[in-house]
Amino acid sequence: MSLFHKSTIAVVRIVPILIAFTIIFLSMFFIFGIEKAEANPGNPSLLLFFDGTSTPSGWTDVSSDFEDKFIRASDTYGGTGGQSTHTHTASVTVGATTDDTAIGQSTFPGIGYNTVSHTHTGSASVNETSNLPTYRTLKIIKYNGIPSTVPQGAIAIFNASCPTGWTTYSEQNGNFIYIDTSVSVNTTGGQSTHAHTVSVTIAGSNEEGKSVAGSGPQILTAVGHVHTVDNQVSNISSNEPPYITAIFCKANADTSLPNGMIGMFNETTASSSWQIVSDSGKPFYQKFIKGSSAYGTTGGQSDNTHEDIINIQSQGTTTEVVIAGTIPDLIGNHTHIINITSFNTTTHTPPYTNVILYYALDTTPPFINIIEPINQTMNLTLQPLNVSLNEAGSACLYSINELPNATMTSINTTHFTGSNSTLYYGFHNITFWCNDSAGNMNISEYKYWTMNVCNPELTKNWILTTSVECNGVNADISSGNYNITISGGDITIIGNSNITCNKFFPYIDGVVDLRIMTGTLNQKIS
Repeated sequence: MSLFHKSTIAVVRIVPILIAFTIIFLSMFFIFGIEKAEANPGNPSLLLFFDGTSTPSGWTDVSSDFEDKFIRASDTYGGTGGQSTHTHTASVTVGATTDDTAIGQSTFPGIGYNTVSHTHTGSASVNETSNLPTYRTLKIIKYNGIPSTVPQGAIAIFNASCPTGWTTYSEQNGNFIYIDTSVSVNTTGGQSTHAHTVSVTIAGSNEEGKSVAGSGPQILTAVGHVHTVDNQVSNISSNEPPYITAIFCKANADTSLPNGMIGMFNETTASSSWQIVSDSGKPFYQKFIKGSSAYGTTGGQSDNTHEDIINIQSQGTTTEVVIAGTIPDLIGNHTHIINITSFNTTTHTPPYTNVILYYALDTTPPFINIIEPINQTMNLTLQPLNVSLNEAGSACLYSINELPNATMTSINTTHFTGSNSTLYYGFHNITFWCNDSAGNMNISEYKYWTMNVCNPELTKNWILTTSVECNGVNADISSGNYNITISGGDITIIGNSNITCNKFFPYIDGVVDLRIMTGTLNQKIS
């Protein structure tokens, strides 16, 4: 076979392999995609507020995504709504004239005439007013994912006082968050209430065909006149949308992401260390965020109306009467009572963009600082127990020598105390369990110490012989106090007097201090 044919066959064999490799490569490209700056679905990004000039490294300024919008919390991200202004419709009624007598001299027939009582139709025009509540502008920065560190100058919201390393951002108190990149951050505006100017138009009156009185019945062929009404102002109504107050805090320096922070996210997260607080039934659901020194106050409303404006007196005017083609003198100066009623209910929700809010759960157990007991020999009959925590705790328990747990008493949220008066002489160990306010439990290491006193149960009448045996060494005993040196192991005392053990040093080499009294003893002490 020629080299040409061999090469052809090789190429034919390689081509399908290349095609398959290309298909696999392109499939992987479309399936996995190329790396992007923004978060991929399933990779929620944390957003925080910011008022600095330079965006922190690793973060992106996304304020333009929220341009001319307020921040509203909800269960989905990115939805928009609201409007910058609103108005109302209203009805106008005109009362019958309060003076129906029009007197003047006509050219024919030369006597006075009485006009007919009449009314008019009218309409109201309610001016538009701003929906923007009191606000303060901020930036929004985004991290691609959930960071472990929050940058210096970042601003977040909390439902409690600012954590260590953060300062209360009181500048935001009383204000909603508004994003407007055309002005510098910290620009304020808006208003907490609003009212409307209402203008009224009174239509001309035409009483043609009505009778008038004179020297005889006459036919009023035309009556034409109008009235003017001064502009009116509605009652004041709130300009605040549904809101909840929160505490704004600013990071003093780069710091670890704190427990209790309420972060904004661009999608839902399945992380067990975050809990959504803006879905249906939760505190932030469909609420705007208003800065305050205290968390949890709610208020505002999404729509409003206004009270009726009544008993307005129109401007006076005269009535021109035309009878049988003859124009008499001007007659009949009069006014009308005007009522503006039935203001419709309309929304005053300002323009907004939705974000999802999550609460950073406290998943860190409290640190237990054991104050008492300490690792040494204690010459006490009542052993005090004291621990302190580095955060607010809900409960502390202890166990001595692996016995059942006992509950400690709370001195305050970070200090718990207890005591035990039933400990026997010898080595002891203690373990503490403490819960913080979030339910995280920590267990202390074993703490060892020595009690240098006898258990009260060892004070009893024992039968004594004439000797004391300590590890096989006999010693004569008579009334009085004795020091007996021990060299480890169990101690057996045999004598004919009653003894009370005052002190016991349970080391390998220690001392027992005995007081000999009347009584009986036949007891082995272990």
